Amino acid sequence: MNEQYPLLTNPAFAFTPGELPLLITVPHGVHLDESHYPELNERKNGLKLEEQNIIETAQALAQTVASQQRKRPAMLIALVHRSRLDFGRSPTPLRGESAYDDPRAAPLFTAHEDCIHNWIKAQPVERPALLLDLHGCRTETHDLFIGTRRGKTCPTSYLYILQSTLLSSGWRISPLPGQPETQFSARPDSIISRHNLSSRSPNQASIQIEISGRVRNDEQLRWRLVKDLGTSIQTIFQSCP
Repeated sequence: MNEQYPLLTNPAFAFTPGELPLLITVPHGVHLDESHYPELNERKNGLKLEEQNIIETAQALAQTVASQQRKRPAMLIALVHRSRLDFGRSPTPLRGESAYDDPRAAPLFTAHEDCIHNWIKAQPVERPALLLDLHGCRTETHDLFIGTRRGKTCPTSYLYILQSTLLSSGWRISPLPGQPETQFSARPDSIISRHNLSSRSPNQASIQIEISGRVRNDEQLRWRLVKDLGTSIQTIFQSCP
């Protein structure tokens, strides 16, 4: 991992505080040979492979946003491999899958949740704030999928800014403006479902972004994408009174 900023580190995750009301979460990026808590029992069900170069993408986005806005976003990177503890899921089983099977993982999951909760609590409800949960997907029909639980976690105006900025830069995105979310809208146990900023303020949003391997694994495309994402984030913040 190429760390851009000093990290406040829990053994299960690394949290980078920031001055900007933007939190970038990465639950599935760490490799098994870099994972903390290797003694945890493997989860029986669910996806278990890490998402290649999603941490590098998140760090590039953080660096880009900081350069554009002269303020750093906050970042939360899981340091336990998803085959042992999946911070993108809930401990309550859903579709035969839960965040962990090993009870020793419970306090680690709680600490991760508390970290997000405390960051959200620090954001004034009258001001804009964004939580971006970044993932890598294996579906290559599009460069990027945007998930908002079919509009439940993001104001329409924010989603349109994100879509229109990316479209104008030539990215293949799903959904297009005005179309329904048919893929990767986020599960009911996802991070943006558990931490839905739009439920506390119409100026705030939680958005899941799935990035194809074609983009994540190409350094030039990766940096071009995060520049455009940074522009859309800046426009969203500027759109609020």
